[in-house]
Amino acid sequence: MANDVVGLKIGSSKMVAAQVHTNGGRRLTAIASRDVPDGVISRGELLDPATLAAELKTFFKESGLPKKNVRLGLASNRIGVRTIQIEGAQSKEDLTNAVTFRAQEELSIPVMDASLDFDVVDEWTNDEGVEIRRVLVAVAYKDLVDPFDVAFREAGIRLAGMDLEALALLRALAPDIPATGAGEEDVPRTATVIVNVGGDHSVVAITDSRVLEYARVIDWGGSNVTAGLMEGMELDEETAQRYKHALAPGEGIPEGLAEEQVPAAREVIETQVNSFARELISTLQYYQGQEDSLAISHVVLAGGGARLGGFADSLGRLTGVPVHVGDPTTRITEVTVDQEKLEGTTRDPELAVPIGLGLGQ
Repeated sequence: MANDVVGLKIGSSKMVAAQVHTNGGRRLTAIASRDVPDGVISRGELLDPATLAAELKTFFKESGLPKKNVRLGLASNRIGVRTIQIEGAQSKEDLTNAVTFRAQEELSIPVMDASLDFDVVDEWTNDEGVEIRRVLVAVAYKDLVDPFDVAFREAGIRLAGMDLEALALLRALAPDIPATGAGEEDVPRTATVIVNVGGDHSVVAITDSRVLEYARVIDWGGSNVTAGLMEGMELDEETAQRYKHALAPGEGIPEGLAEEQVPAAREVIETQVNSFARELISTLQYYQGQEDSLAISHVVLAGGGARLGGFADSLGRLTGVPVHVGDPTTRITEVTVDQEKLEGTTRDPELAVPIGLGLGQ
């Protein structure tokens, strides 16, 4: 296994990378970002492989990142994720066949048209001596995955693999399992919800700190707030972007906005946040309606949208669950990022997916 992995998230407006060295610790050695032209990526799907290839070439050349052992994050409504139990598979081939058959039964994506990957997250032997494995299965349409392969090959960048952004979020931000002392009762299991708010969509990952319990992609991102301000306040995109970050509760009035316009602008932002909260609440209710679901302990925010002022507080109030912005370096033991090349801060929540990808195997 290579010791250095570059985790790369490509969104609708920006690509963000983190290089992680995992020999004798977990060292964050480089981070970089670059804007992505409009129309190249939409809701996790690559629409223009040629333009992305050109952007990747420039990005890796200017950042100095290595062009091998790169792990790409994927998130789309056209990726199906399930946790299933397989009994009695004696060999790897038997397990693969059993997982493929079950995936075809349980997911709406035809396996013949899809790329399938799986990981055994738990295994045990029951009272009858039968081996049982708990398997996390991900199935994605080939026409979602293949364009990324084309773009990376054209850019001369070697992909070590593609991974679910939901799993990357767990590696970076899932809380440690509470320890119990001798003679103490087990600490009750609860679920942590990690939400990565991107430009045009958000990834929700629910975990018990051991495995991915549930994942969903919501078609809502920071661009919804920008579009709401553009329409409601008749602003251009650049001004709307500036206002949405400057209109947090307790902040002053941004330059160019009249005092009497502030309440209307904040109402637009609140309307958009309420819309997202409804989607998140619906997701949590669906999860908790499943058999063996867990009580929700808290929500951790990541992604560029997590920087929106007052967003965490508003979500906490609307969902009734504690919400805070996560620190993507929680699992990092040492930071050796070149300060001269540092863009922003290593604790930027937008780094959660890239760092989680870099921590992957």
